This record gives sequence, C-alpha cells and structure tokens, in this order.
Amino acid sequence: MSDLTINVLLLLVGGAFGFLLQWVLAERREHYELRRSIAPFRIEAYRALWVLCDKSNVEETLIHRADALKKWYQEGGSYSNSFCKVN
Repeated sequence: MSDLTINVLLLLVGGAFGFLLQWVLAERREHYELRRSIAPFRIEAYRALWVLCDKSNVEETLIHRADALKKWYQEGGSYSNSFCKVN
C-alpha cells in the first residue's frame, strides 16, 4: 500500500472513532441529566416504599403489605411509572 492510502485509511478510522466517542459521551450526558431530573420523584417513591416495608413479618402483615405494595405500584410509586410521569 502506498503512503497516501495508509494516510486516508487512518484519517477515516480516526474520524469514525472520534464520531463514535462524541456520540457515546453525548448519550452518557443525556442519561445523567435524565437521572438527575427524576431523582426527586424516585426519592419520594422510595420513602413511601420504605414505610410499607418497615413492618414485622407476621403472616397477616405480609398479606396486607403485599396489597399495599400492589396499590403503591399501581398508583405510580414504581420507578418506571415515575419515569413516565416526568416525560
């Protein structure tokens, strides 16, 4: 191969690598900003979840806790539902 061909190939590989690096960094930055924007909603949801889970392990309590967790999840307490509310 000639020097010109090698230089052109290196230029193309370098350009592709630079483009991919910039794309990855932009995706990470967007992901970080999204996580920061939904963090307050997640904190509220986890506080409610902690209250529901902080009980004794009596069988009746477990049944009531399962019902409470199901209700909490359906009313938007889950991470995925909080994520959807923000967007």
